[in-house]
Amino acid sequence: MTSSNTSSPLNAIADQALGLADAPEQVAAVAAAPEAVAAEAAAPTGPTFASLGLSADVVSALTAAGYQNPTPVQQRAIPAGIAGRDLMVSSPTGSGKTAAFMLPAIERFSQLQKAQASQPREARPAADARNTRRPQPVARPTMLVLTPTRELAMQVTTAAANYGKHLKRLRTVSILGGVAYGQQLMLLAKNPEILVATPGRLIDHLERGRIDLSQLQILVLDEADRMLDMGFIEDIETIVAATPATRQTMLFSATLDGKIGSLTGRLLKDPERIEIVQRLEQRTNISQTVHYVDDRDHKDRLLDHLLRDEGPRPGYRVHGNQDGRRPAGRPSGRRRFRIGRFARRSAARRA
Repeated sequence: MTSSNTSSPLNAIADQALGLADAPEQVAAVAAAPEAVAAEAAAPTGPTFASLGLSADVVSALTAAGYQNPTPVQQRAIPAGIAGRDLMVSSPTGSGKTAAFMLPAIERFSQLQKAQASQPREARPAADARNTRRPQPVARPTMLVLTPTRELAMQVTTAAANYGKHLKRLRTVSILGGVAYGQQLMLLAKNPEILVATPGRLIDHLERGRIDLSQLQILVLDEADRMLDMGFIEDIETIVAATPATRQTMLFSATLDGKIGSLTGRLLKDPERIEIVQRLEQRTNISQTVHYVDDRDHKDRLLDHLLRDEGPRPGYRVHGNQDGRRPAGRPSGRRRFRIGRFARRSAARRA
């Protein structure tokens, strides 16, 4: 793992965000205007994307994409992410995790571009490979998002494009298995700021020298628990070893215990832990029943009895092996549950 003592522009922006809470003039302003504080506290609306620290351009992009109010995980992750904190987040599916890690990064890119644009032309940094149209032999991304699957990588890539569409220079490229190398090399030659990748194909490009992660500032592990379950632990460690120790790391997982807990201890620095508990709706029109069986034949007889006497109903699921895996040599579910007989009886009853 490489390390650097230099402060990057994005890190400087994060330092400014961290210092806002300690600014004495802001504290004095609040003390001098108690009526303003009371009015704000009495406001009926909850947190907005703007109140979380997102600029008007980013909020405008969210509004155009149909977003209204931040979800609980976004309310906690976005301010900490903008401040440059490492994050370890557990949140249920559909809670807005992609925006929770992508929006802080988009905001930091936006602030950096505005800071550079406000400088006199002679004081601006010299144009580098990122500001030229000439193809580059090596891509040096600023942000990397690792995902376990192609489908998730494509979703993240689309989201990044939507969130950052108002930024002048924010290129996002996805590097996935199953795509021709030539096509990916053309995309990498544009030297994108954001790279979304699956571990295996990213390792291939690292070994070929097409990607350099020595300047990476933000690393995201999306659905980290799935990547570990799929056997990507060595690939993840290889990728992380190629990044600077000064990077910001955000890890999102269904659980933060077990192997994930060990991984976070090695990769994250003083992370902010965020856990969002899923609220399950109480359904009064669902009855649940467990039928215990002695063996496979008993299970088949019981299933036949249920279908014959009670008729087919949605939601039947009969398990022999509770972890969902079928041992080698065991008959398939279609054969074991006699689906053909089930279909014939269902058709006869409907007739």
